[in-house]
Amino acid sequence: MTTQVSSNTLNIELGNKKQFLVDLPKSIDKDCAFILSVRKSGSTLLNKIILDLCYHNQVPTFSIADRAFEQNLLVKDWQNCGDIKQVVRDGIFYIGFRNFPAFMAQDKLFNDRKKIFLVRDPRDAIVSEYFSVAYSHSLPKASDSNEKGAREDILRRRDESKFQEVDEYVLKNAAHMNKTIMDYVNALSVDDPNLKIYRYEDVITQKRPWIKDMAQFLALDLPESL
Repeated sequence: MTTQVSSNTLNIELGNKKQFLVDLPKSIDKDCAFILSVRKSGSTLLNKIILDLCYHNQVPTFSIADRAFEQNLLVKDWQNCGDIKQVVRDGIFYIGFRNFPAFMAQDKLFNDRKKIFLVRDPRDAIVSEYFSVAYSHSLPKASDSNEKGAREDILRRRDESKFQEVDEYVLKNAAHMNKTIMDYVNALSVDDPNLKIYRYEDVITQKRPWIKDMAQFLALDLPESL
């Protein structure tokens, strides 16, 4: 069930009586776009670049995944929730996806709009995840309405990782990383003209041509000074 709080604010009731409060920016006259990645695959770098490009072009952005995380929601709480499609509309760039937004899989708007997907060798990504979980991953605030969420999950995994070597962590979590990647593989087509796929290994040392290519693909102005 969804409650319309205001013209741009929705309160979406997820499973297990969890609540997801979404406050969208004001949309503009421009097609939406989707910025996709896999966790620990350069997603933070990608999203910061897109944010700067959009800020310069006065294009509003919104991250469903980041806003859910801030409210102590797990990926599984929102990933397949069809009601969240109400949040997606033209005039906004949707950034911050580190898991495939399965609720949009068969949606015409998603299929017809531009999509960027950044991927990395999963062996490197999951090793990076080990060090992030064990030492540095940020925590959302505790939430009375969304208990047993992302915060508790990260703390549990952090405690577990203290007693694991990196090889043990990788073997234990490989299937989870594989599922994340296969969710994208099964939903995206390399033949889609609206999809641009970039490899972390290619772009990490070639940022200038990468940024220019993304800006051109998304029809965003990119002056040399920026």
